Amino acid sequence: MMNGPSTQETRVPTTATAPTKSVQKKAGLAFWMQRVLAECDKVSADFAPNPVHDLRVALRRCHSMADGLMAIDPDKSWKQMKRAGKPLFQSLGNLREVQVMTEWMERLSALDDPAARSLQAFITSREGELKNDALSALQNFDRKRWASWCNSLPRRAARLRLGFFPAIGDPQAHGIGTLDRGPRVTTTGAPQPQPDCFSPAAYWSEASPLHCGKFPPTTA
Repeated sequence: MMNGPSTQETRVPTTATAPTKSVQKKAGLAFWMQRVLAECDKVSADFAPNPVHDLRVALRRCHSMADGLMAIDPDKSWKQMKRAGKPLFQSLGNLREVQVMTEWMERLSALDDPAARSLQAFITSREGELKNDALSALQNFDRKRWASWCNSLPRRAARLRLGFFPAIGDPQAHGIGTLDRGPRVTTTGAPQPQPDCFSPAAYWSEASPLHCGKFPPTTA
């Protein structure tokens, strides 16, 4: 008997698609730095909860990326950018905490609860004070300088590549790759050659109790 054609479906292996350019732009430093300026215009109207939250998110993303890039690029602009946005970020954080508390009060408290009404009155007055503080921080925020960083810092970040330090030249001249100094001693007492660059495995082997001489090897 001849077998008919197989009814089993042939599965075509799928490959992971690379992120589109639009997705990459929205995840980059340039997007979030421009987003800070756009959210500043939105939040200045009445410091509503959503614009306050969005501006804090944009500032946090910029600060986080600056922290990572500062580790390989010693340019002082990264620290200046973080320092410029810190007062605004902190004042918005205080305001955001009160706004979240107000939202939970509206959800959980009863309308005839006198304690809830007293707390709500206090929160409302406190929110007004914190909005004034946030407005003052927003007015002191140097948007022109931030706009200049929007052009210079993303271009600087784009030049950084894995293993390439255009801003500092030779990594070993700045202490990168020089933590592994001197020959290491094995259990037999023979020195090992020093590696060309820093490696975590070599570093931890030097920091081990055996290398420090705390637990010398036992002989049979």
